[in-house]
This record gives sequence, C-alpha cells and structure tokens, in this order.
Amino acid sequence: MYKKILSCFLVLFIIVGSLFAVTDSDIMAASKLLEISYDDLKVFVDQYHTQKEESRANSLSENEIINRLKTIPGVKGVQTATETNDPNGGLNKPSKYVSAIYFELENVDQSYFDANLDIVGKGTDCGGQIEVYANAEDAKRRDDYLANFDGTFLATFHHLYGTMVIRLSDDLTATEQRNMKDAIISALSKWINVEVLYGIG
Repeated sequence: MYKKILSCFLVLFIIVGSLFAVTDSDIMAASKLLEISYDDLKVFVDQYHTQKEESRANSLSENEIINRLKTIPGVKGVQTATETNDPNGGLNKPSKYVSAIYFELENVDQSYFDANLDIVGKGTDCGGQIEVYANAEDAKRRDDYLANFDGTFLATFHHLYGTMVIRLSDDLTATEQRNMKDAIISALSKWINVEVLYGIG
C-alpha cells in the first residue's frame, strides 16, 4: 500500500518537476521516501527532463524558434532560408532539413562580410544556424555526416538536439561556442511562450 502511494508521489514529483525547477534537496528527500539510491533517482530524473526538454523544442514551429533565438543575448538578427536562397540547396528535399534558420552574432566580426549580403547570404560563419528535420533519424544522419569532418580543416561546430542540428561559426572560441549552444538549448526548451503553454500556433 505504502509503496503504491510512494510511487504515485514519484510520478507527481516528476510531473511537477517538468514545470518547475527540481533541486538536489527534492531528489534527496524523494530518494529517502522511496528507499532508493539518490544517484539512481537523479539519473532517472535528469534523463526524464532532458527528454521533456527535447520534446518541447521539437514541437516548436519555425516562427517560435525564431522568436526564441531573438531572446538570446548577443543575437543581432535572424533569417530563414527559402528554397531559392538556401546556400546548401537542401531545403525540403527528401531526408533533408525542413527549415534552416540562420542568425547573426554580435561577437562575430561582421566587417569581413560583403555589406550587401543578408544573414542567409553570409551563412553560418556570421553566427550560426539551426537545421530542423522532419524526424530525429534524419537529424542524426546529418550530424553523423558533419562528424566525418571533425578533426580536419573542414570541421565545423555541430550539436544534435532532437530533430535539430545546431551549427555555430568557427570565428567563435570553443568557450563561446559551448556557451551559445547552451543558451540556444535553454531558449528552445523553456516554457516561456504562451503559444507553447496553451498549444496555440
């Protein structure tokens, strides 16, 4: 009987934790009540929330992704590629990305680029890009392809996130790339838009 009550408590704990921050103290208290290892419970909760965050991000529309990118400090501008100006020519083709969103960053020197070019024309080098795929398999296939160039002079920063591949300019330092990647994931995964909260859009 008590085990069932505690199991219900754990489910409620996880559901509530998906909306509000779960602290280490919360996990410690729950592990004692459930008589299970703190480390095991923390791994379980962390994995659960990672999956929830990816699910939230993957449900975003193109406009929602753009709006969230604009909230990140250092992002100067955002532009989506079309089938006519897509630099890679892959938009909406089989197994390719269904959306390509480019962004310009303040800490990348834009004076190196032709002043007549827009953000898409400058490409990933001016800041970064988010490639959105129809499914996780296509996204992983793209990330695996980019990984083939890791360690070579053709290597570029790439990070697989659900159905998205985040790419960043090589003009950023490794620390800047890591911080920007984390900022993007945070912006995409948070419940900050009423469209996401209420299923609108």
